[in-house]
Amino acid sequence: MAEATSIVTESSTNNQQIGKKVQKNDLVTFVEEKLAWMHAMMCNLNLKVKYNDQHIVKLESKGGTNEGLQGEVQGALNMVIMDLSKQVKALDVAIVAKDLKLNACKSKLKALEEAYEELKTQVKLCMIAVANGVAKQVTSTLKVYGSKPSTYNGVRNAIEIGNFLPGLETYFGLIASRRRNKR
Repeated sequence: MAEATSIVTESSTNNQQIGKKVQKNDLVTFVEEKLAWMHAMMCNLNLKVKYNDQHIVKLESKGGTNEGLQGEVQGALNMVIMDLSKQVKALDVAIVAKDLKLNACKSKLKALEEAYEELKTQVKLCMIAVANGVAKQVTSTLKVYGSKPSTYNGVRNAIEIGNFLPGLETYFGLIASRRRNKR
């Protein structure tokens, strides 16, 4: 039995070592592939740099043909600069106008704050006066007594309607004057 367990343990350790070797081989292969890819990319970039250097040399050797293009580009840039300077001036004017409006609003706000504080102190004084009993004066209102108009019984008689309507108008007139006196 002891031999069987030693064989099993030996075979499992051998399998683990083989697994580690396979993992190491995979890692080495992966790194080698990445290095090859990096080398190819570097070669490609070197070719592009050489091509661009050659192209720059060709453009520099022509020299005189680029002056016309340079003049056109300079003219276009001058137009853009002029347009931008006009826009900047317009924005400066708008900012000044906004600043003036802002200052006006600030002064109005300050005046309103002062008025608020004044009203606040007046309300406090009124509350103190009411608490002390100074404002216990009662204003009397003029009461108007008038007779209520008789109710309309629904008869279609011109004389009764003619008598009912003026009484109704008088009653509402008295009520309106009583409300005006209360204010």
